[in-house]
Amino acid sequence: MLKLDNVTLVMVDSLDDFKDKSNIRIAVMSKVLPKILEQVQFGDIISVNPFNKNKHLINPNIEQLVWNRNKPEIDKIDWYCEFIVSKIPYMVTTDYYLIMQWDGFILNPTEWRESFLQYDYIGGGHTLLNGGFSLRNTKTMRRIIEEGNPQLITTQGVSTEDELYSSYFKFPKEFQKKEYSTPFNMDWPHDLILYNFCSFMSMGESFGWHRSGMLSIHSIMKQYESLDVFTKDELTTIRNYCLYKEMYNRPYEQYSIDYSEDFFNY
Repeated sequence: MLKLDNVTLVMVDSLDDFKDKSNIRIAVMSKVLPKILEQVQFGDIISVNPFNKNKHLINPNIEQLVWNRNKPEIDKIDWYCEFIVSKIPYMVTTDYYLIMQWDGFILNPTEWRESFLQYDYIGGGHTLLNGGFSLRNTKTMRRIIEEGNPQLITTQGVSTEDELYSSYFKFPKEFQKKEYSTPFNMDWPHDLILYNFCSFMSMGESFGWHRSGMLSIHSIMKQYESLDVFTKDELTTIRNYCLYKEMYNRPYEQYSIDYSEDFFNY
């Protein structure tokens, strides 16, 4: 059993599809989570979704107080970003928190490294580190809100939560990345750390993974199959959903499912 007593597991559903029903993402997590908890012990678990855990914490107005991206309304991915940046760091009581989603979760607990904790923010990707499966230093995430300048960065075109955090990195000069006017910088994790933490651009023996356009559908489905918790029909549904996620005008209606009290019943 991997014991991460100073890490909170955080899962937030973005209300992206239909607010009157649950959806396939929560259904997937209802099977993924128990499998992970057989192997990993967290200091705390926070799950926020529109129907069950911590639903009283979903406040569409409070998140705008700190990081308002001048959106006319907060909904879908905008709501998620506001909540992750402005609310989650104050809900967490441990030193670190791990964000996990239906398409980004722990695969190999034995690949955990204490060196991950040396960095303020690590996720999947290269210069823009994806937040869907990411480890964050709670104190630093609060500092970005309180001492940083997220509003200034917003005016420079940064509009998602992982873009915001990635803009605080001090990149090596050879990256030739745009630098933002941030009051402080976070250390850039070297490539080996990123590879060890998350399979994002290619699959490997990493601690976890996250779905990306650089992974084939075959590679993506291998991650769900490896858990041995889904039926053949469920795997087919997940596969089709992953493919639809790459389309415009997505026909989400067929992936909305009736809410069950068993979801996140831990």
